Amino acid sequence: MILSGLDFLLCYLDDILIASPDDDAQFLRHLQITIRDLKSLLTTTHGRKSVFGVSELSSCSHIFIFNNAATSSLKTAFLGPYAFEHRKKKLFDVAVEGLIKRISIDHLQSAFFFKGEAENLKSTVDTESKNVYEIKSGRHVKLPDHLKDYI
Repeated sequence: MILSGLDFLLCYLDDILIASPDDDAQFLRHLQITIRDLKSLLTTTHGRKSVFGVSELSSCSHIFIFNNAATSSLKTAFLGPYAFEHRKKKLFDVAVEGLIKRISIDHLQSAFFFKGEAENLKSTVDTESKNVYEIKSGRHVKLPDHLKDYI
């Protein structure tokens, strides 16, 4: 698309082939035209970050929080749903595991439910903490399923 209309060019994936006769001057002219057309394009888009779902965040009742931690491929990337305590323009105050956390809208996704369905839902954090035990030092340890009978 960028170099369309130039009959001496053949573009394939990331390669550009310039087919010119044996004349070096003609090849040099074709090369200059190609470089000129390539230089006229803006190759970076810094500062043009698109934020999706912001309009839905202003009207939803529950939100999902993006889990930025490294997880296995079968786990969801979002935790929740959570009801939020307070909403600001770019920040939400969300009650997560009994603590109020202030989270940017960049890490949130809106959650929509049928009427009355939101009260019956548990967050995904509650279901993941089923094998968590407190040891003598007070630390909380999550054991795999095959070791839960040893405690």
